[in-house]
Amino acid sequence: MRYAIIFLLLFVTLGNALRCMVQTDIKSKPEECGRDEVNCLTYKMKTKVKKFCASNFDCKRFSAMALPAEKVTCCNKDMCNQ
Repeated sequence: MRYAIIFLLLFVTLGNALRCMVQTDIKSKPEECGRDEVNCLTYKMKTKVKKFCASNFDCKRFSAMALPAEKVTCCNKDMCNQ
């Protein structure tokens, strides 16, 4: 009985993770985010686009550091940065 309860708790906890599109120079695929990563971040530069899971701090930091020609967007729904 204990094992069933532990399994259900793990299943519910892991099942609620945010999913984001992750795009780097070598890969582009959906990925489950970590516990502290509650946003999907898209960072558009002049010739490149990066997408990844991010914390609230990361969203604020990237937005503050972006150059005028760059665009940073953060969203918190599953696959919202496709």
